[in-house]
Amino acid sequence: MAALMAFLQATVADFSEWVHPSKKTDETEDQDNLMIGKYRADYSELTPEQIHQDDPELTEFYANSRPVSR
Repeated sequence: MAALMAFLQATVADFSEWVHPSKKTDETEDQDNLMIGKYRADYSELTPEQIHQDDPELTEFYANSRPVSR
């Protein structure tokens, strides 16, 4: 049984080398340079001021909208 377990562990380790490069994670990658397509990903927390800041486009959108269901 131990030999079978050792064989399976070695086999899984061999297959882990076949993972596509896009699926591998680089531990040393700088968190400030993460990209989603051509856009920089910003995972920083919002301040309360940013959360409560009005967005003029959304204010106009909500003013011209009506609920469709309740």
